[in-house]
Amino acid sequence: MQPQRPAPYTTPDQQPSGSNPAQSMALELGARADTLLRRLRDVEEALTDQEWWLMGNIFPEARRLAEVTSLLSVARGELETFLTDVCGMPAAAPDERKHDSEDVFSLMSDPMWMSGSREKAVALLRMLITQVPPMRQYAAALQANAERMRVPAAAMDPLGIAAERLEEAEEILHQPLLS
Repeated sequence: MQPQRPAPYTTPDQQPSGSNPAQSMALELGARADTLLRRLRDVEEALTDQEWWLMGNIFPEARRLAEVTSLLSVARGELETFLTDVCGMPAAAPDERKHDSEDVFSLMSDPMWMSGSREKAVALLRMLITQVPPMRQYAAALQANAERMRVPAAAMDPLGIAAERLEEAEEILHQPLLS
């Protein structure tokens, strides 16, 4: 017989005897974090069909998309860490859809392709402007709920980092574009 692991967010003197309110709240917090994680993955999926960083020196929209994509990836990683390490929940498996990788370098010499890419970048930025603020607010609410639950500081770190990266992404999206 293996020793019983403490429930997430409990200290040794708070060992649960069956299901308790702290354990239930921890599971609820994990479920909410998983909801945000799934949303982040959906948004990331929309962004990862092109290597925006390659075109970042050519047009500012691509540079901005590359920066925001990077921040969203960090936020996603921190939520995955929170779910697995802190909540003891397996993070939902990401979509395994793979995009056909085209030779972007050869396409970059095609003005029509570049024009279409720029239009796509503008559309994605518009989408992000509507999607990132609610995700940032949701991440801040998760962090506040975890603080109210008196989650240990080490367990709070991934939530704090995720909220900070989403806030940075929102700030980048609201900066004026400079060519």
